[in-house]
Amino acid sequence: GTGYGYGTRRNEESVIILYSNKDAKTSDTSSFVSAKDATSKCEELNIVTIQSRVKNHCVAIVKNNNSASNMHVQRYLPDGKGKLELVGRGKKDEQDDFAPPYWGQTKLHWDILTKYFLVADDILSKLDVILKRIHRNNTVVVLTTNSGHASMLMNFVCSCRARGFSLDNVLVFATDPDAHQVARNLGLESFYDSSIFGHIPSKAAKSYGDHDYAKIMFAKVLSPHLVNVLGYDILFMDVDVVWYKDPVPLFQDKSNPLFEFDMLFQDDGARSLRFAPYAANTGFFFARHNERTRYFFISMLYHADMIQRTRSHQAVVASLLPEFNSLVGLKVKTLQDTDFPGGFHYLRRKDTMRRIVQGKETPWIFHMHWTASIEDKLRYMKQFGIWYVEDNCAVNGEVLVSDSEICCSATPVVTCTYLDLPSVEQCKGKKHESLRNKGASSFW
Repeated sequence: GTGYGYGTRRNEESVIILYSNKDAKTSDTSSFVSAKDATSKCEELNIVTIQSRVKNHCVAIVKNNNSASNMHVQRYLPDGKGKLELVGRGKKDEQDDFAPPYWGQTKLHWDILTKYFLVADDILSKLDVILKRIHRNNTVVVLTTNSGHASMLMNFVCSCRARGFSLDNVLVFATDPDAHQVARNLGLESFYDSSIFGHIPSKAAKSYGDHDYAKIMFAKVLSPHLVNVLGYDILFMDVDVVWYKDPVPLFQDKSNPLFEFDMLFQDDGARSLRFAPYAANTGFFFARHNERTRYFFISMLYHADMIQRTRSHQAVVASLLPEFNSLVGLKVKTLQDTDFPGGFHYLRRKDTMRRIVQGKETPWIFHMHWTASIEDKLRYMKQFGIWYVEDNCAVNGEVLVSDSEICCSATPVVTCTYLDLPSVEQCKGKKHESLRNKGASSFW
């Protein structure tokens, strides 16, 4: 189900299969056989993935005479005393990416859930009316924002207007009254309720993973759950996404192999333990409504106290995806990275970015993640030619005017800042303010 798309050599594509007895073994005696032939006699196939970059990585296959196969991997690390110690999946040196939430974090989460459960029926009743009116082929595009990030929402709208994309099936979950008004001024369907979003900060997070960021992430838990539980497929996006092509028909196409998957995610680019094994980015994903995804989003709601501890919505999603893949057969796909690029490519894959700028490749979308702050997002997006908001309507991320007729530019509003980062060709040869990375060479 995973597909990373960075290019793989033959030995990285090879798989070792152990057979429980000779009857399960393929009759083909070649050194390499196809996956179909190798598994043709298997009554059950259990797959274990390992991180190939870890030195001295050992995998033990142990026969269990007392019960069925263990569907979880038990992980051991040296304890410093000559023994191996059982640890969690997030343990690395002195750091643990999946340490349990503190009691105070869980208690606070209980209070938030209690408020939600008391009004859930009323919220769902109101949303049901909206969703029945705006869905397209049972699919809704879902975004969420506070007023601190509303300029990014405005840019998404303006970029879609410039490219001629319809936004009639977009629903914005606004987490404060000002963001709600901005969304409505832009002509979008917007939903706001203080009983479920009142605790979320209205200002932009100062940096990725800070305390406000963790609080804001609760809206990313609640909004897809609310739409999914009412029976709709979801394209969920962060507001720092722009479309080159409308991605919704791709996921709705029954002839496309992607149609068989329950959930499909943009590749985050990170290959860290806490995002393993799918490297799923939660700022752009598609989820089909079924009993598996419904239970997944409900479980995310119950596990949201972990977001406060990990300071990452994405890490908590990453922890549940393999569990649901194993437990209920949730089919998860990581999308081809160059079709759905983002901040990882902007900062680490200049060749890919150059092909996009030169028109040699046209991705479906671009997601400006992998940024430390909203200020970085603005600089990068303006330089890369994916910013469509007039300067007099938003300053330093703050929305001053939210009228799309006045604020949306038909062409990108470009500001060239960093010589060494990807930029549109009109930045080529221009004087830039600085280098983003000391000692780096020009992007061009």
